[in-house]
Amino acid sequence: LGCIRYYQEDKDRKYKFKILSLDTANGLVNGDFNATSLWGLDEENNIYLLDLWIDRFKLDQLETQTCSIIDNELPKFILIESASTGISLINRCEKKIYGRVLENNDPRKNTMVVKIKHNSTDKETRCLIANSLISRGLVYFPEKDIERFVKHETKPITVMNELKQEMLIFPKESVHDDAVDSLSQALE
Repeated sequence: LGCIRYYQEDKDRKYKFKILSLDTANGLVNGDFNATSLWGLDEENNIYLLDLWIDRFKLDQLETQTCSIIDNELPKFILIESASTGISLINRCEKKIYGRVLENNDPRKNTMVVKIKHNSTDKETRCLIANSLISRGLVYFPEKDIERFVKHETKPITVMNELKQEMLIFPKESVHDDAVDSLSQALE
């Protein structure tokens, strides 16, 4: 992880577009986590991790969170894995987001792209692609960690620390690799 580059928050930084990447799960107490990452691509084609959410959401909660992020962040690309929860989520969000976009003649109706990811490569290969971009210094992570409360946890987790831990032990010892999945899906 020595090659990871960090950035300080800059409200004036401009992005050509943003990418929302979702690794969805079923929301069970002992199941996998949902991991949602928001990325920005600047004019020099550097990629910035803008935010990261990790939690065990049920579908209704995940829908609310995803629609809120889309409304607030206006991503150009929305990447959702083709698992059953992902398909259900995109069907529900399309009704809310696209319905609102089309009703209001919102300019996003011609620019927002939803991609259901049918991963043609295995996780290790996708991570190698992401690692190549990180090693070349094209990917930046927030210098300041993000604290979030997660269901069934007694204290907040620091999501960047969680991502780093997943990256360090992936794939051999990882019980959960959801944040890594969201990252590799966005950078693929």
